[in-house]
Amino acid sequence: MHGNQLLAAGKVIYLEPGKAGVSFDYVEPPNMEAAKLLGRQLTIVSREAGKSLRGHSEIRRLSYVDSILPGRDRVWIASGSADGWLPGDAALVRRGKTVITWGILSQVRDEVAILHLRTRINRSLALQPGDCVEQISVDDGGQVLSTRIARVEENNRVVLAGSRTNGWLVGQRLDISRDGEYVGFARIIAEEPLLIAETVSAFQRLAPAVGDEVSVRPPAYKRCVRVGWVFRAERGYCLLTLGSHDGVIQGQNLYSHGNVHATFSAGSLYADHCGAEFTLDGGGESAEMPLWTMVSTERQMSGSPLLKPLPVAHPKYPSWLHTVSAGKRTLNLGDVVLLDLDKQLVGLVVSLDEAIAKVAVLDRFDPATHLKLLKQHAGHESHSNDRNNQ
Repeated sequence: MHGNQLLAAGKVIYLEPGKAGVSFDYVEPPNMEAAKLLGRQLTIVSREAGKSLRGHSEIRRLSYVDSILPGRDRVWIASGSADGWLPGDAALVRRGKTVITWGILSQVRDEVAILHLRTRINRSLALQPGDCVEQISVDDGGQVLSTRIARVEENNRVVLAGSRTNGWLVGQRLDISRDGEYVGFARIIAEEPLLIAETVSAFQRLAPAVGDEVSVRPPAYKRCVRVGWVFRAERGYCLLTLGSHDGVIQGQNLYSHGNVHATFSAGSLYADHCGAEFTLDGGGESAEMPLWTMVSTERQMSGSPLLKPLPVAHPKYPSWLHTVSAGKRTLNLGDVVLLDLDKQLVGLVVSLDEAIAKVAVLDRFDPATHLKLLKQHAGHESHSNDRNNQ
């Protein structure tokens, strides 16, 4: 994509940490010169593994300590530029889940690199060859995304691996997780000499522990899926860990992802949380929402296609185009929907208004074909509108 303009569409044909190869099945006319993609955004239409709810896919590089240099303030790690490491990358050193120290990479060669150690967080453990080296991951713009809790202290405070020099700032809002499960919410309150965050008791599901993963909540201006959790609930109403700093606005629809399927309407709005009324999908009676149910700004939880049975209205010609009785509250342009469960009839939403969607019937799920259909149908509708106006 270049802005909102489609340049090319294709599939990932090989993948390794830090890089991927893409074969383009479709290129915007008139020629390949329109699709010089260096530095452009690649938009993932569909992928088997799904993608992170925050709109990015984390590939966290791992290595290990190969040897310790004299002075014990530098170590050789057993990975280098061939593995995607770059000078200036930040990394922590841990044994199991216990974080010992962290540092910055320099002298990166093909298969080895030197890690300059910055802050010794756990002085009770001596560094050893074989200790795990884990990247403190960053996104393409250099924004820090995640690290780990290195020490748990009193007064709801935790020490993290990292510092201001590699992107952490006072005031950043954090989600804490353990093995993929939500633990709690925190804010950074100090950057030097130690990176310290303070947890919020009201949003805490479990007690934070050494080794827990910590990720930065993206700012309100960044376009991505927002994820929160129910932390207070009663019949038909609950409190969610999503607020104005997450870009949520009053009246916005949010969606649960758990045993109870419901749609929420954001009401009372605060910086980091909101109150919301909810109705069960399907129109059942309101029930009490289980605590710590995951809630997001999108119905679709991953990059996989949305397969949802829909009532087919009157078929239209050509034969590949159907209409379904569902509008913008249920679907988005480009969604893949299940038209007939028995026949496994699948279609792509190519046109949408408040109550009706036009769906192109598909033989199989193929992103390049879908993008062509979207563009072709947009062109047909534009041409039809022009004729009508004449």
